[in-house]
Amino acid sequence: PRQPGGIDPEVPVDRQLLRIPAWTAFGTGSHISTALIVRLMEEFSLCGERVLDVGTGTGILAMMALQAGARSVTALDIDPVAAIVASLTCRMNEFQPQIVAGRLESLRPATVGGAFDTVLANVIPARLRADLPALIGLVEPGGRVLLSGILIEQETNLLAELTELGLRYRSRVAAEGWVALHMERPER
Repeated sequence: PRQPGGIDPEVPVDRQLLRIPAWTAFGTGSHISTALIVRLMEEFSLCGERVLDVGTGTGILAMMALQAGARSVTALDIDPVAAIVASLTCRMNEFQPQIVAGRLESLRPATVGGAFDTVLANVIPARLRADLPALIGLVEPGGRVLLSGILIEQETNLLAELTELGLRYRSRVAAEGWVALHMERPER
């Protein structure tokens, strides 16, 4: 966003300024859960990867994945209005992820060109819980699942559930009562 007087903030050389309309109800990127998942994203390279952004909102994580070198990004949101906002925001910032309005079940590896190397989900766990098996089915063996939007008091139960579904814990970051998890789908 522009500073008062129309002056752009200082942007480090290895970064790109993203313009996110402040009027949107789908996230401007300022919440700690977004910062936490971005910290996890920065722990490894996305170069050449296929990435799925679940609950894309304004498309912030989709744009960041493309900026980080992802070969392709599918940005999914259950809310068709969010998908429209993501499309507009991505175009405004000159990014072109594939944007889909629908549920995870609407994405089948055969229809989206195969499984994803990395799945990003900055979504409250209660909203994602019923879709976890479908989400895991979209992850390539050896692929990553980065989850944020998790309150620290939800972490233990969610980790147990994710482990039961076959994911392996890799790492976590936490701040201000929120946590983001890096999980992995084991090789077959």
